[in-house]
Amino acid sequence: YGQEFSKADIDAGNASAHVDQTAHGTHVAGIAAANGDSIAAYKGAAPKAGIIAVSLNFNQGDDTWLSSIADAVDYIFSKADSLNQPCVINISAGTYLGSHDGKDLQAQAIDNLITAQNGRMVVAAAGNAGNYPLHLRHTLNNDTLFTWFRQTSANPIYIEFWSDTADLNGVEFTLGADQTSPGFQDRAQQNWTGITSHLGVLGYDTIWSYNGNRLATVQSYGQLAGDRYCMSYAITPDSATYYFRLMTKGSGKTDLWSFEMVSTGLPNVSIYPAIIRYKLPDLQQNICSSFQCSDVVLCVGQYVNRNNYIDVNGNVQTFATIEGALAVSSSRGPTRDGRSKPDITSTGEVTLSALKLSSVAWFMANQPFKLAQSGIHIRDGGTSSAAPVVAGAIALYFQKNPQAGWQDIRNRVLLCSKRDNFTGNNLPNNNWGYGKLDALSMTAGCTALSLEESNSPLFSLFPNPAHSMVQIEYTGTEMPASVALYNSIGQFTGIRYSLNTNKPLQLNLSDLPDGLYFFVVSHEGGRQTSIPLLIR
Repeated sequence: YGQEFSKADIDAGNASAHVDQTAHGTHVAGIAAANGDSIAAYKGAAPKAGIIAVSLNFNQGDDTWLSSIADAVDYIFSKADSLNQPCVINISAGTYLGSHDGKDLQAQAIDNLITAQNGRMVVAAAGNAGNYPLHLRHTLNNDTLFTWFRQTSANPIYIEFWSDTADLNGVEFTLGADQTSPGFQDRAQQNWTGITSHLGVLGYDTIWSYNGNRLATVQSYGQLAGDRYCMSYAITPDSATYYFRLMTKGSGKTDLWSFEMVSTGLPNVSIYPAIIRYKLPDLQQNICSSFQCSDVVLCVGQYVNRNNYIDVNGNVQTFATIEGALAVSSSRGPTRDGRSKPDITSTGEVTLSALKLSSVAWFMANQPFKLAQSGIHIRDGGTSSAAPVVAGAIALYFQKNPQAGWQDIRNRVLLCSKRDNFTGNNLPNNNWGYGKLDALSMTAGCTALSLEESNSPLFSLFPNPAHSMVQIEYTGTEMPASVALYNSIGQFTGIRYSLNTNKPLQLNLSDLPDGLYFFVVSHEGGRQTSIPLLIR
């Protein structure tokens, strides 16, 4: 589906599918691969790269849109295969709804496309919700919690929460409504239900006030998706003066992402006593959903690229930010199931890159302060600008090693990352991932990689260096008797396990101090193999 345009079509101005005034995709592509022919100072990370671009349709529901992302990845990889070229795909787009665990079908499809053969990688922007209270978790210990939602547009209030099956089986939930003016009053509450009564049922209901007035209509649906439950509500209020209450009780936990939660202007206990049970949204776990939360896709956060530039009129534009510091809007993890995200950070906030030529006149007339001195480059930022820097660096590595696999790429980006006073040494974490991209070190090789590359071809460690967790996988046919971990002076750490060729083993290293260690693999007959591991 869609339309396909060749280079000749694009150069002739026939690619009519792209009508975005701000040309977000053009700006992103310029960061990754601009050739610098117009202004040499604005070269992209990989200026000799070829470009296959897909324009997305954002006027779709999330599930359909995510499926179109998977289709786009398949299309681009297929085109690259036909050219006999390796390919890194940059996705500077995402949605904040969903399970945030990388287990949805679209994320699995993208994972499968990446891992199907060497010479493929996908990089995705983490999101720009780091300073927005987007995430809510209700953790219940036989108590009752609630959170308010308010209508912010003409659309219904949409509530969608996710849980592992074991975490929701002991939880009941319901909706209520509260009057906010002239004062806060409890006006309605539906019956308590559990997830099993909603599974596969598209429900239609009405929220009635205690005195019989209709306050809203509600659609509901519950589904089982693998080992997870999803419960969703679409509330159409009769009046914008009401807050609608999601209530939970029992034992378990739920996670929810929404831009319609009430986090300010709450009444005090004397005005509304039930407020003591109010659960506020937080500033954690606001990474985009789906493929960004995959272990295979590289998820990129952003730090401040620059805090000043000279615009097209010769005026100095300055910003109250610190170059090199984490951008406050950079989305942070972890994933819903507790894995660290983003994976890496790169330059994002205030980046100058290509502008669609047909838009220059509009910006000159309306927002000239956004144009660089060249008059044909524009200021933008966010994780959308950080991700293509990483994608460009990977393109350079593919030029050097076109048959590199995704694990090799991932190890190089993460293990050769840069630390400084902003990132600190407690990495990976949910702000910086493994630190800042170091493209030169990644493409040329770094000290950490000498450890990873010394691994036995039958025995792999990931990540290496490690921080709190390491995954061990043995792929040989001769099963080793055991694997044990020793420190650099030969002292046994107390960690010893048997391996299973069919199942990777994950070890918790959080109790071990930083330093160099060795996994000693003991084979039948007394033969041993020593594999170095760096913990930092």
